[in-house]
Amino acid sequence: ILTFAFFGTDAYISLAVTDGHGAPTWVAGLALTGATLTWTTGAWLQERLVRRHGPRWLVRRGMAVLAAGIVLTLVGLGDVPVWVIVAAWTIGGLGIGLSYAPITVTVLGTAAPGEEGAASASLQLTDVLGVAVGTGVVGAFVALGDGRGWATTWSLTIAFGVTLLVAAGGVLAAVRLPRRLPGVDEDGAGA
Repeated sequence: ILTFAFFGTDAYISLAVTDGHGAPTWVAGLALTGATLTWTTGAWLQERLVRRHGPRWLVRRGMAVLAAGIVLTLVGLGDVPVWVIVAAWTIGGLGIGLSYAPITVTVLGTAAPGEEGAASASLQLTDVLGVAVGTGVVGAFVALGDGRGWATTWSLTIAFGVTLLVAAGGVLAAVRLPRRLPGVDEDGAGA
């Protein structure tokens, strides 16, 4: 869910900036760089918060921040300055930064002894599948729109609407994650 929502949007940010707004590629690069920097910031923050708040708390908030970034990206497809997309996708990067690692730590921490390799392989598979399906679904909407003569921004509006729904679903699905990291007690100390 996380990689579908993030990469389904991320892969087409450059198209939204260059084709949707007619801006130069360096502006698209700023949006992608902003997302990269805030992903790193989110990862740094989650490392400092995950023991105290747990994976459910972080992933729900991270998915909500990602959804907010997608909403603002949708706004940025309208008749507004291109900088709205740059700022929006910078926010989206923070969302995945907060969410990504807690999911991994939870899956590996709950794996049965000796099954960590299988859990790691499953994580890798779901990550790659999310990226592939997310970018593929959005690409299908872009191709459909191109074939029918739609404006790129219209195709991306539909497609990013789908990634937004997936991100909102991630906020809801995160309730299934544990409140605490495996092996960490209520005070945030290792058990």
